[in-house]
Amino acid sequence: LTLLAIALLWALDPLGEWLGAGALALVGEPFMLGDTPGWREALAYLLPPAAALAALAGLAALRLRAPVLPGTSWRVQGLAAGLLLVVIHTLYKQVFAIDSLARFIEFGMAERTVWQIALLGAAGLAAAGVPRLGSNMALARGFAAAALAHFVVFTCLWHNPLFARQAVGAAVLANWLGAGFAVAIAAAWLLRRWSGERLRPWFDAAIMALATLAAIALLRQTYAGALPAAVPLGETEDLLRSLVGIVLALGFLLLGSRLEQRSWRIGSLVLMLAAVVKVFAIDAAELGGLLRIASFAALGASLIALGWFYTRQLSARPAPASDQFPSR
Repeated sequence: LTLLAIALLWALDPLGEWLGAGALALVGEPFMLGDTPGWREALAYLLPPAAALAALAGLAALRLRAPVLPGTSWRVQGLAAGLLLVVIHTLYKQVFAIDSLARFIEFGMAERTVWQIALLGAAGLAAAGVPRLGSNMALARGFAAAALAHFVVFTCLWHNPLFARQAVGAAVLANWLGAGFAVAIAAAWLLRRWSGERLRPWFDAAIMALATLAAIALLRQTYAGALPAAVPLGETEDLLRSLVGIVLALGFLLLGSRLEQRSWRIGSLVLMLAAVVKVFAIDAAELGGLLRIASFAALGASLIALGWFYTRQLSARPAPASDQFPSR
């Protein structure tokens, strides 16, 4: 334990350097290669205490003699996982070697997406478990939450390719935008599965929001190419955004009906209302002639379809008998 304490003290300097760069990244500063401690420092000062803590956690999990206080093994596991994550992240930064703003524009989205895939893979590995050690659902939820939070903070908030210059790839659908949103939706879905009933509607809302943003972003990439922020929004694309919202709202409603999930039906109504407001307040004001008539016709058809679907669903539900409790 004395050697471990000394090793942890040696790790404070490179760990502080990494944490400082991470704190700046949280407020929008790109995390450049030069901001990391360096791979030699990571292997020399961060890896030994991380490996020692991981070994202690493993011995405690196997119920062997280990100098770990009862009830603190999860803290040891968390500290070991955190240090190992810093080491792996430092080594990973060498792969894309983003050391300038030009390289950040070219490879930033790719670097973030691959890192999120790795976090999601770690979540799956922790949930599946390893022989003799078993699974660790707390660690699995932590990795999945980290993947989702990383995407939301860095790709949706600070370096969103719709507003910031970030290369996403020229291929339609099969690009870094699609991969990033797929990972985020998968992380939210796993967290929904691994969480209690009380939190599931919130993750349903997150999945619907991410799916909507993904559709809008992929539509933008289809029209703008590899650098979506570099091309101005066109009239046709803006109209298609409204259509995408209406189609997704109907899809959410259908899925909510099949799964008998109220949250999906509510999300469908919210998205449909947003699409209706956009058509009336924005699209119709900018259009004229036949295009305005076509937009109102499409909106009317979608509202008729929505009303028909709800009427069909309500008429298909049997009324509860007076001598029985109504079904939930």
